[in-house]
Amino acid sequence: MSTNIDRSAFEHLVREALGHLYDHAFLQIHPLSHLLMDQSADEAGITLHRLLVEKIEHLRPVAFVPLTAPAWRPYMALYLRYVEGMNPAQVAEDLTISPRQLRREHLKAVEAIADLLWDEYSTRILPLSTDPSTRRQGNETLDSEIARLGTTAGVAQQRTPLREAIQSAIATLADLAEARQTEVTLHLPEGLLNVWIDRVILRQVLLNVLSHFLDMGSNGQVTVQAQVENEQLTLWISYARGDGSLPPEQEHERLEVVARLVQIQGGKATSYRSDNRRVVELSLPVRQTPTILVIDDNPDILQLFRRFLGHREYQIIGETDATAALRLAREIRPHIILLDVMMPEQDGWEVLQHLHNHPATARMPVIVCSVLQEKALALSLGAAGFLAKPVTQQSLLEALASYKAWPAQRSHQDSL
Repeated sequence: MSTNIDRSAFEHLVREALGHLYDHAFLQIHPLSHLLMDQSADEAGITLHRLLVEKIEHLRPVAFVPLTAPAWRPYMALYLRYVEGMNPAQVAEDLTISPRQLRREHLKAVEAIADLLWDEYSTRILPLSTDPSTRRQGNETLDSEIARLGTTAGVAQQRTPLREAIQSAIATLADLAEARQTEVTLHLPEGLLNVWIDRVILRQVLLNVLSHFLDMGSNGQVTVQAQVENEQLTLWISYARGDGSLPPEQEHERLEVVARLVQIQGGKATSYRSDNRRVVELSLPVRQTPTILVIDDNPDILQLFRRFLGHREYQIIGETDATAALRLAREIRPHIILLDVMMPEQDGWEVLQHLHNHPATARMPVIVCSVLQEKALALSLGAAGFLAKPVTQQSLLEALASYKAWPAQRSHQDSL
């Protein structure tokens, strides 16, 4: 299956796939496999792996070129890095070049691989045409793909750390930014910034906006800033030229895709001019569906709770190991924790005390679930409530009802 994508975004996909050359499971579901081939799910990862290795071999100079000649560098930069699995420092040492020179050779080689694959991809999509019916057909294909992505992402919506997502996108585009001699600076408030948006969609949005600005020219500056207010996080990504002149007009067709991806996740994207800068403003939701962490050694309990809650607006995550559960609670910061205190080789009361005493989890309501009638002990150790086993649907709903409005009250604090 193929869909429309611009050349710069296509190159980012190639670079990402190269970085997972031997991860067939990753390649199997990677967008590049859908863009380049019509393969069954069982074959897509292996086929994409072989295709990437084949294109790397296309860069190998002819036999009579001396091994010390610079013509070998682009090929060796990719072969040693991805096929042999060396890290960048090892590749630079093996080629006896500086890390900076290696980055240039690597960028040149990736661009060459992307060109080869782009030619193949271009034969699979509708040719550019001024014929309105042809362009309309292409737009309909894009519409259906965005709708599919939105539907899929909606199921897997998650609390996504914004700082990590931005830093990851900047790292992915580091070679391109260096080639354009453009600096990317990040100015975010201190503390934890989370948005309630699908991680993959957010990454694609960030890559598209950043690469859009990097393609505007050389010797510029891209700035990323953020602010949280009224359960909305506003992200400003802007571009300015080094000489102070006004950058070219923004590519509205490309940014329209960004706007639609953000919209299907409950946000909004706009673009405008501010003094001599071009700006893309993203409004992203920070209010989210209540998350329940269930800590219980019996996995059947997790399935029971999911069945009890049915289609109600809760995201339920389960963990059977106490140590892992404590770590998970700090990472995902659930709105409510349901804790079984009778677990083999694990003292649930100690888990409760750890949750109550750790700064990252101290404010999280913990409802103790147990066959032991120890409600007074649970409350004295910091539990917010007690749920006697066996748990019924009615008792579970009543226990959770007290915290129905709590996520809305706390979501702004969690985002900071």
